[in-house]
Amino acid sequence: MEKIRIVGPKSRLPSVIESLHRMKVIHIVENALDDTDIGQPMAGASELSEALVKLKAIASQLGVRLEEGKNENLSDKGRIIQIIEDIDKINSKVKSDLAAIINNKREIEELQKILQKVNLLGSLGIKVDNLIEYGRLEIIIGYIKGVNEFKSKLNKKTSRFELRSAFDGKKEIIALIIDRDFAADAKTLLGNQGFSAIDCGDVRQILEAKGAQALSEKLIKQKVNDLQDEIKKAENRLLKLKKEKCSNFSSYVNLLSIELQKAEAPLMFRETEKAFIVYGFVPKKRLASTVDSLNKVSKDSIYIEVQNIGKNDKVPVDLKNPDPVSSFQFFLDLYSFPKYKEIDPTWFLFLTFPLMFGFMLGDIG
Repeated sequence: MEKIRIVGPKSRLPSVIESLHRMKVIHIVENALDDTDIGQPMAGASELSEALVKLKAIASQLGVRLEEGKNENLSDKGRIIQIIEDIDKINSKVKSDLAAIINNKREIEELQKILQKVNLLGSLGIKVDNLIEYGRLEIIIGYIKGVNEFKSKLNKKTSRFELRSAFDGKKEIIALIIDRDFAADAKTLLGNQGFSAIDCGDVRQILEAKGAQALSEKLIKQKVNDLQDEIKKAENRLLKLKKEKCSNFSSYVNLLSIELQKAEAPLMFRETEKAFIVYGFVPKKRLASTVDSLNKVSKDSIYIEVQNIGKNDKVPVDLKNPDPVSSFQFFLDLYSFPKYKEIDPTWFLFLTFPLMFGFMLGDIG
C-alpha cells in the first residue's frame, strides 16, 4: 500500500470524487492532525438524503422488498432531479391514501361505538332524543354489579328516581334517571357497586348537531359502508401505484445511495477556503494508473504526493487467498485482521483447523 495526499482546487472536487468512486481504489482516511477544516457536503446532499429516506419509507408502507446492491440503471444517472421529483409525487399520494385509510378506520370505529351505545339505550327503553330533554333530571348509564342491592340503598336516600336495567349477555347495564339534587349520592353508591360509566357525550353531540335521525341504525350502517368503500378505493389506488411505480425502487435506492455517498464524501476530506485535501491509501500496483486517471479528469490541476507510512498509520488490509483458503478468513472476522506487514494466518488456519476439529470429534487419529 502507498499513502497519498491529494490537494486540488474546489472547482475540481466533483470530477475527482466521481473518478475516485468509479475506480474504487483508494481507502480514504480522516486526518485530524491536519490544521484545516473538515470538508462540507456537496450541494444537493440533503435533498438526496431526504429522497432516500422517503423512498425507503414508501417501500416499507407498500410492502416492497428492496434488493440491496441491485445494479443501478445507468440511464438514470442524468435523471436524479426527475427521480427525486417522482419520489415526492409518489410520497404525496401514498401519504394521502394512507391518511384516508387511517382516518376512515378511526371514524368507522367511532360510529360502531356510537351504534353500540344507541342499541344499549334501546335495550333500556330510552330513546336517544330523550338524552337532551330531561331538564332537572340527570341520566347515568353504565355497567353495575348487584342492581337490586343498589336500588335498595338508593331508596333509603330518595324515591325521586327511575331505574331501568338490562343484560347485554355479559354484564348488567342500567340507566338511572334521578333528580340532580341526589345525583351525587347516587354516584357514591354506584362507586361502591363497581359501577363503570358509559360516556354518551358523543351521542349527545350528534343529537344536538344533526338530530335523532342521524343516530338511526340504518344511517349509521350506511355511513360505515360508505367509509369501507372509501378505504377499499384507497387500498386499490395504493396497489395500483405499487404495481406501476415500485418496480424500479431497488435501482433507485441504489442509485440515490451512490450519489449520496459522493455528495457526502467531502465530510472525510479536509479543506481550506479554496482547496480540498484528501488522505488515503492506494495499492502499489495501482498507484500509477490512479495518479494518471486523477490527473486526466482534473486536467493536471491537482497535486498528488506519495507520503511515508508512519508507525501510527492505520493501513487498510485486504487479504487475498485462493478460494479453498479464503473461506477460513471467517475466523479472522471473529477476532481481528492482521495489521499491515504482519503475517496472514489464514493459511495456518487452513492447515490446522480441520486437524484439530477432527481430533475433537474423534474422526481421525
